[in-house]
Amino acid sequence: MTVYSIIFLYQTFISFMGLYTFETGIYQKTFGRHTEAELSLAPYLLNFVCFLIISHPLKDFEAEQLQPNKEQEKVYSLISTFVCIITVVYSIVLYLYSNLIGGLSYADQYNMARVGEMTTFGNPILDFILNRFYQILLLLIPFAFAYNFIRLSRRENVKKSTIIILLIFLPQFLSCVVMAARGRMFFLFTQIVFFIVLFYPLFNIKFKRNIKRIGMMFIVIACFYSYLISSSRFENSNQSTIHGIARYFGEPYPNLSISYWNASEINHPYGLRQFYGICKYFNDDLRIDKGLGIRQDYWSYRTKVPIQNFKTLYGDLYVEFGHFIPFLVLGLTACIYVYLRRRVRGVMKVVAMYFCYKICVMGLFDYVAEFGVIEIILVLLVSFAIDKFGQRHIQKAIR
Repeated sequence: MTVYSIIFLYQTFISFMGLYTFETGIYQKTFGRHTEAELSLAPYLLNFVCFLIISHPLKDFEAEQLQPNKEQEKVYSLISTFVCIITVVYSIVLYLYSNLIGGLSYADQYNMARVGEMTTFGNPILDFILNRFYQILLLLIPFAFAYNFIRLSRRENVKKSTIIILLIFLPQFLSCVVMAARGRMFFLFTQIVFFIVLFYPLFNIKFKRNIKRIGMMFIVIACFYSYLISSSRFENSNQSTIHGIARYFGEPYPNLSISYWNASEINHPYGLRQFYGICKYFNDDLRIDKGLGIRQDYWSYRTKVPIQNFKTLYGDLYVEFGHFIPFLVLGLTACIYVYLRRRVRGVMKVVAMYFCYKICVMGLFDYVAEFGVIEIILVLLVSFAIDKFGQRHIQKAIR
């Protein structure tokens, strides 16, 4: 089992769920009456080509290929320690927040988040930690995971590295539960799967057994809370909880053909939506900071297609740029990751490949999620600068 094969297992699963939800009528209960005549083969072939392009840098990528870069291990050790400190602080604030919203159901939390009316502490410092520390952690966690998994694979300080990984992972998992974010929970597990699958062949038999036991425990807990969150959301719906979960994974592929490929007219925003975080500072009409749902409604009105629905990798880029530019965007992105895979070593190579993997996984639903392309490129550029130009200065600073 490799990271490359895992991506296509995800792809197969989402494809199967799309077929299942459409043939059983689960899809139609939410999106109205549709027939197989509305499903065109062309967008699915184009989407598959897109996945082949963006996943190419991950082909034959294995942990055995990693060359250690011991000159920078102190740097990544500091990053790992910093992530742990932020995680502890974030966990404390998250506990306080869970007490604050204790009377709200999962459905209420979800609806409030969509319209930008989340409950706050009323304290700017605590609100900043709650809202921004999670984003900071998303940027830094791949470095900490890569560093500690490499140490595990070398059997260096196994207990300490294991504790750090769990200390980082657990608060992220609790955050998903407290925030009623089942989608975030799914992506959190795909994140840890990347590192486990990549380094699994290098672990000893005893450690592999422990991974399986702990992994099964977390999967059961995650399924339990996902069911509770889904039950709350679908409490007043005409769908059962199980059907609602199935539709969550099954809607991207039917949507691709029915809602987007067959749309009579699409006003392509040509980057304004994908690069919203930057464009809003140059266009007052784009400053919509009242919640994800409000922004989605705005772009649905502007593009004339339902932006809030899952669209797949090609579908999201098709809405943004039209038929052919998506291949240019993904081709350029793949070339960057191929270059990084060849030029960087150790922790940075793992982080670069993780971000490529992240695009592939999130591309099962949409192209851009949580972070935009700019944030990912920024992290890669900063990391590349550390890897290539900052070694001597960083080592001097540490000493």
